[in-house]
Amino acid sequence: MEGKELADEFTRLASLSRSVLDSPGTDQHGQLSHLNLEMQRVVANIRKLPGLSRFLLSPLFSDLQCAASGGLVVVVNASKYSCDALVILPDGDPVHIPLQITQENVRDLST
Repeated sequence: MEGKELADEFTRLASLSRSVLDSPGTDQHGQLSHLNLEMQRVVANIRKLPGLSRFLLSPLFSDLQCAASGGLVVVVNASKYSCDALVILPDGDPVHIPLQITQENVRDLST
């Protein structure tokens, strides 16, 4: 499969997974297991495409540091337990900054 076909198949499988979850009374476990195997196959093929080896994976710290060469990279983490920021510098360790806001505040700011 080529890039466009893989993208279409990924979208189709994601949509089917949502449909199964929204349909009570179906054999969700069996259907989701089958869809999960298909999705794993599609994702593996997507990761073989140039520039997509980390598709659906977190970025590597080294990639974030490289991106910081043009300016700082700030990663914001918001959960019900705490909110904080990590400032990624082009070299050296990241700087952790606790934020005095709640997850709800972050959600409000994002809309």
